[in-house]
Amino acid sequence: MNEFKLKMIISFICVYLFVYTGKAFGQERTTLSLLANKEWIMQFPEKQNFSYKLTYDTHTQTYTFIYRDGGYVDKVPYYLSDEVASNFDSTKVGKCECGKYIITLITPKNEKKRVLVYEILDLSAVYLKVRSLSNNSILQFKVE
Repeated sequence: MNEFKLKMIISFICVYLFVYTGKAFGQERTTLSLLANKEWIMQFPEKQNFSYKLTYDTHTQTYTFIYRDGGYVDKVPYYLSDEVASNFDSTKVGKCECGKYIITLITPKNEKKRVLVYEILDLSAVYLKVRSLSNNSILQFKVE
């Protein structure tokens, strides 16, 4: 019986060390590391006469509309959060590398500032799927 207990303890220690060292030395991908420094191209079910792109750095979400007669580029502050926000907290911009939600502050021309919240449904190195909490629409992006 003592030999069995000793084997169980050694097994437990080995599993613990394997998990701990895997986390300590393995590169865990954060939400920010998956989002940042890429061009995310919106995917549409049908061919469109325009394109929509997103890029992220630690503090700014840049969105670009490109259409036949021109285009539009805007940069807005954002932060990642595990909680839905109704007000934009500028002190959180660039502070968190992980989160289930992308919180943005937009200021359309001649309108007051609005907070837009997107729930991250799926995220990989080349695919992003979000749900807009303002209108419940699903948006899909790929890195191309």
